[in-house]
Order: sequence, then C-alpha cells, then structure tokens
Amino acid sequence: MIALNGSEQTVKVLSPYAFSICDTTGPEYETYQYGGIARQVKTESLETQLSKPDILTADLSKMEVPLQLHFGIHALHLFEEQYGRLPEIRSSSDATKLYELAKSLNEKAATKADSLDEKLLLHLAFTSRGCFPPLAASLGGIVGQEVLKALTGKYTPLKTVALY
Repeated sequence: MIALNGSEQTVKVLSPYAFSICDTTGPEYETYQYGGIARQVKTESLETQLSKPDILTADLSKMEVPLQLHFGIHALHLFEEQYGRLPEIRSSSDATKLYELAKSLNEKAATKADSLDEKLLLHLAFTSRGCFPPLAASLGGIVGQEVLKALTGKYTPLKTVALY
C-alpha cells in the first residue's frame, strides 16, 4: 500500500503481534500484498514531560521520591544554566538556591509533589559534582542498553520518553 508511505496513522492494538490502522478501503489504496514496516513515533514533547512527567516508580515504599527527584534534577539543570556551574560541594547557599528552584518548579507544574523533601534535595545539591566510578559505569551500561533497544526496536525499552 504505497499510499501509506510517509503518513502517520493512529494505531489500534489488536494483539501483541497485530494492529490495525485507518480505513484502507478507498480507491487510493492498492490491495495489501505482504510485509511492510511500521515505526512507532512518540508525540509527547519534552515540555509536556517536564511539567507533567510520566514517572516509572521503582521503589514502592518511597512513592513520592521519584517526583521529587524529577524536580530536583530539573532544578539542577536550571541552576547550571543560571550560574554556569553545578552547586559547590557541601555549599549550603548553593543547596538552598537549588531547593528554592525545585520548589518554584513544583508550584508551576501540572503534576505537583505534595511536599518536597528538603533534606533529599540538599543532599542532591551537596553531591551533584561527585562521581562514583562503579555507579557511573553501571549507569552507562544501562543507558547504552536502553538506547540500543530504542534504536533497534528489537526489545521494549524501560521507558521511551525524552531524556534530560
């Protein structure tokens, strides 16, 4: 069906191995013969994810922490944009600035955290310049694997959303 090439269609999932698309009974559509390639396109923007994040919760005993860390890391990026550097190690003034940025982001967001844990965000600021090589190596391996999954489409990535 050459008429479908380059077009975007809304997909209805029928089973793990089958899906349907738009009505293809019109005269512009040829008879389906075989095969074909479909590519999934995410239409969610980074701006949407920043204000109303779709967060994967890994630890069910700490349900509120992922959203707080989302605002903390977003605030960390804004801190770096404003001051041209990450917060100084163990600097209380920089940590307070980061906490205030995270608080303002939480107030503006569509999905808000009930309250921000000041201690958690201060520790994030205190350690933002640190590097723990074994953790960095593990995280690099996980991120590399997820990128390969997303690019090849062979396996399903953990979450296919915009990266910061």
